[in-house]
Amino acid sequence: MPGINASGNFAGGQDQNAVYFPRWGSGTTSYCYNNSITWFEGFAGQGTVYFQMRRAVPSMRIFINGVEVDTSAMLNTTGMFAIDASQYTVNGRNSVQVTDMPIATARLSALMVVTNPQVVEGTPSEVGLDTKALDMIDSMIQKDIDYGFTSAQLAVVKDGKLVVLQRLGYGECLQPRRHP
Repeated sequence: MPGINASGNFAGGQDQNAVYFPRWGSGTTSYCYNNSITWFEGFAGQGTVYFQMRRAVPSMRIFINGVEVDTSAMLNTTGMFAIDASQYTVNGRNSVQVTDMPIATARLSALMVVTNPQVVEGTPSEVGLDTKALDMIDSMIQKDIDYGFTSAQLAVVKDGKLVVLQRLGYGECLQPRRHP
């Protein structure tokens, strides 16, 4: 599980969002903890929400962007679990709500970790970019190079998809720098 060290404790790292449940602080008047909501930034069609069940809980419901996911394997046990959230995620902010944990549930019984989204390859047409606009950008960069600008790189990412990656001008200027 991302962000978990060899001892099974949260250690930070590549995670984007890590939250323990149940969370205290808002008043509850019923069997469940209300307002146990967090969020993560993501891209449509991507994402895994990881849960480390640190203590067994008899009931728990999880909603991703308002859609309830199956938690039956996570109940009354401890261990690591991965929820494929790709069918529920949207570009931008995504919500996770954890509820229906009994009032007597020990604090910090579950740890949720969501990793940063990944940029994947795509095409301009997949994300609705006009190729005429990209051609215009190419033309502008090429004119700068023709007038003495040595080189340029262009990367266009939209909705988590890398749709343009170009190097223009002198290639030797684009070599990685070495650090002592």
